[in-house]
Amino acid sequence: MGKVRFKEPVWEPRIHAGAPPHVLVTQLEAWEDSARDSPPTYSIYSGADHQFFAVNSTSGELRTKEPITRPVNSTYFVIVIAYCNGQSEIQQLRISVTEFNRNLPRFLQDIYRIEVPISLGVGEALTQLEATDGDPQPYNRELRYFLEPVVSGEPDVLSVDVVTGRVSLARRFAAGHPRIQRWNAIVRDGGSPLRKGVAFLELIVKMIS
Repeated sequence: MGKVRFKEPVWEPRIHAGAPPHVLVTQLEAWEDSARDSPPTYSIYSGADHQFFAVNSTSGELRTKEPITRPVNSTYFVIVIAYCNGQSEIQQLRISVTEFNRNLPRFLQDIYRIEVPISLGVGEALTQLEATDGDPQPYNRELRYFLEPVVSGEPDVLSVDVVTGRVSLARRFAAGHPRIQRWNAIVRDGGSPLRKGVAFLELIVKMIS
């Protein structure tokens, strides 16, 4: 039987001063080594500041349960437990109280269109996603990049570096691959409340290399 492990959050957990109940703080993700397809359940340990927060037992979303009354630059401490196949692991979270996040991140382009040969090698850079955020607080403009297919179930051939926005080929094109695939390019800023911008990415595969 394997060990339960937590994935490190994409951002340091943050919540803005004065946040009401039900505001998202962070997304937790855990798995058990020997059963990655067996989802864990989550709960909050009855410790220091547990009464201010609640975790969804199946999704791992951590949200506020009570209004946040502490000032900017203060902290809350919470311990979350993940259970799977009789095993458990804890994640200790230091939640920073921050300024309210007012600005949306914005992509420099609305559309990214890429044309590549079907013979392209794995790891080849295809394009660079770039966005800006005018928030004066550095932690409210800590941008991270993601790709989501427009049509679910299509071959997942692209990967994006969440920090740099570099898009590359994750696996070779298989026979019969769709000539055109489309993704939503998403940038999130890590502030509280979390804000995002969306662009469109289109991949055109040239069948003759």
